[in-house]
Parts: sequence; structure tokens; C-alpha cells
Amino acid sequence: MPGDRRVTLKSLGQIEKMAVAGRLVSDVLDKIGLELRPGLTTAELDRLAEDMIRGSGGIPSFIGVPGRIAPYKHSLCISVDEEIVHGVPGPRRIRDGQIVSIDAGAIVDGWHGDAARTFIVGNVPARARELVAATERAMYAGIAAAQPGNYLSDISGAIEDVAREIQLYGMTGPAMMFLEASRPYRALGSQAMLFFDPVLGTIFGSGSDAMYRVLSDESGIDRLIERLEEIDDEPGCDA
Repeated sequence: MPGDRRVTLKSLGQIEKMAVAGRLVSDVLDKIGLELRPGLTTAELDRLAEDMIRGSGGIPSFIGVPGRIAPYKHSLCISVDEEIVHGVPGPRRIRDGQIVSIDAGAIVDGWHGDAARTFIVGNVPARARELVAATERAMYAGIAAAQPGNYLSDISGAIEDVAREIQLYGMTGPAMMFLEASRPYRALGSQAMLFFDPVLGTIFGSGSDAMYRVLSDESGIDRLIERLEEIDDEPGCDA
């Protein structure tokens, strides 16, 4: 029903189908990692991903997702260096010394898989390598906390515990991280949805009085999306 935020439990068979889509996305990112090198354009990487997804019997999840002006027309989101998220593929060429975050999604047999990885291209500064390593540790800490009986705030807290290390590399103030903080897109057909509840929300606070808050409504997500839209409207900004 509209506005229903209850978590949908999946059967073992449904989880297995989701895993098939997830494996295809993982294979796509493996292939991108092997091909990624200075001189390639982000559009070339996008075509490589689309060909592989379709050649494996999948459908690129992101193509056709509604946008403010027009539906999205790419198979990947590619964000370079300081870009936040959801950079759009195009004629830009990858350069030595960059970090490149690539988000891929595929629908297989009506089920959606989605994952992102950050790749190091060539001679990347030590501080950037440390940042990438810290965020990878944060991801695995969150995965380790995703256990039966735990709360979403346990996952958020595990991520923030590691994320605070990033402050040593130049970030100031409380860490704010989010996973898939976006509204569901239900226009993809079949059983495919880009995002299911529960959404693991933002994290606020610092020190012993830190407050971990799981978003039970869309108000916090709305504020985040509005800010990203403001950034996207700034000249020369990809994400």
C-alpha cells in the first residue's frame, strides 16, 4: 500500500534469485576493474558494463530511472575523486592518480542487484589510499554487525566507529554516512525495485553523546536529496 514502510521478508528462493543478480553485478565490477586505466572515458566504461549485463541475460537497472529532467540513460554511475555519488558517464577521460567510484546495477529474472566499488588508478597519493582503505573497513564493519537480533543502529554505529578514523585524514565534524538513502523506484516493472526497506539512515553526533537515528520517515532523505540537487545545479559539478 502507498506509504507502507514495513520490511518485506524474503523467502530462501527469493534470496537465491537476488544473489544471482548480485553475482552478475560483482562480475561486472570485476571486469571494470581489469579494464580501468588512464585514457579511457567514463562513457566507454559504461558501454562495457551495459554490454556485459545484457550479454549475460540481465537488464541494466539504472536505465530508465526517473529524473528531474529525463529518465537516466546509463548503466553505471561513475564518480571521480571528490565527487560525492552518482556521477554521470560521458566524454571525461580517466587520469593517473584518480580514485574512481563505480556503481552498477542489474535485473535478472525480475530481481535487482546493486553494488559499488572504488578503484585506485595508478599513482594515487597516500592520503587518498588511506581514505579508500578506511571506507572499506567501515563497510566490512557494518556487514559484520548485520546479525539476527541486532538493530539497524548497530550497523550504523559499527560504520561510524571506523568512519571517525577518516577525521585523521582531513574530515572535520561528525561523520555522516548513508547506505542507499533514496526513495524506492517502482517503475521498473516485474518485482524489481532499486531500494527495499529498511533503509539504513544517516548518523549524527560525536563523542559519548552520539545519536544514531534510523530514518522512519522520508524527511531526512528529502533534506539529503535537496542538498545533492543543489550541488548538482552548481556549474561544472557531476554529482
